[in-house]
Amino acid sequence: MNRILYPEFWVLIFSLLAIIGIVFLVTGYIADVPWFQVIGLALGTPLVATGILLIFIVIPFLVIDNIRNARRQDCREDKVNQSS
Repeated sequence: MNRILYPEFWVLIFSLLAIIGIVFLVTGYIADVPWFQVIGLALGTPLVATGILLIFIVIPFLVIDNIRNARRQDCREDKVNQSS
């Protein structure tokens, strides 16, 4: 029951659902079965939404934070060098 609390468990679940969704989507396009396509899109949506979230929100935030931390580190090194 404790496995449900770990993020790795949820990543595994959503990854498996996305893989199943891709299989349904490809099968739906090849066999021209619309409800397979809909099921595939529905199962793959969390993966696509997470990718969009990472690309447009998380990665830019990390880049900006990294730039700020580098500037702070440079300022600290300058103060240490000036005082010695």
